[in-house]
Amino acid sequence: MVQQLKNKEFLINNGLDAGQGPSNPNARSIAVPSECIHMVLGKGGDTLKEIQYTSGAERVELSTVVTPGTNSRNVYVDGTYEAYMKVRGN
Repeated sequence: MVQQLKNKEFLINNGLDAGQGPSNPNARSIAVPSECIHMVLGKGGDTLKEIQYTSGAERVELSTVVTPGTNSRNVYVDGTYEAYMKVRGN
């Protein structure tokens, strides 16, 4: 629980927190298994920032809440369809 709170605080402080939903209601989402979140976030949020920069997305946010009924969290992509597809790896 303490680690989750620290993660949430870190995400909020670095502008990477989407809470329970995206800051833009038109953002697209990608479900990521909870055990893989560390690969998306990276050390100090660097990987998430790099994903945002290289994709050309206006914003890439990581939900701090596990999606009910699943073992995944959403990554929200605010930007063009092309940027969304780059974030997905397509």
